[in-house]
Amino acid sequence: PTLTHRRYLEAASMTWRKAGLPADASYRAGFGPVTTVLMLDPWLPPAPAKAPLPAVTLAQRLGLTGSSFAVDHSDTFSLTDGNLPTRVALSAANAVSVLAPVTTPVANSTKWKTLTFSATTGTFTGSFELSDVVAAKTVLRAVTFSGVLRQPATALDTLIGDGHFLLPALTGAPSNEKLSGEVNFQRP
Repeated sequence: PTLTHRRYLEAASMTWRKAGLPADASYRAGFGPVTTVLMLDPWLPPAPAKAPLPAVTLAQRLGLTGSSFAVDHSDTFSLTDGNLPTRVALSAANAVSVLAPVTTPVANSTKWKTLTFSATTGTFTGSFELSDVVAAKTVLRAVTFSGVLRQPATALDTLIGDGHFLLPALTGAPSNEKLSGEVNFQRP
């Protein structure tokens, strides 16, 4: 949307490159060049009702017609990767609950419920827990993620949030290199 004193940039490209350094915590082999798309969108926070205007909720700002949206994660290469949420619900108080997958015997076994939205700034933070077996022992890894929410510019635009996570190495793994991945949200 075009807003006074705010800029909207659609589909500008940015090229990233990193030289490999064996001592780095991540991307020791380096990468690139990788060209990505850069989008800058203005953020309008939810607004309380102010006569004659009704209240505008976070769900409305994100263009949700219901309370749920899809979640997509980069592969974590963990045994519990398939238990990460694919669909979540947003409550009226902006709390998130996992709808799918329904994992048994423990619902939400990756403890993904820590997702928090800042409706004022349009950012989000969260974490989840991966469980793997190394040398016949269960190893848990806490993974944090953060990103930005996005108000869709058009009805066909489904992306409503995008962020990244930093994945710690498994204890006892041959390398202690951290990997990164993406978390994004899409409306139906």
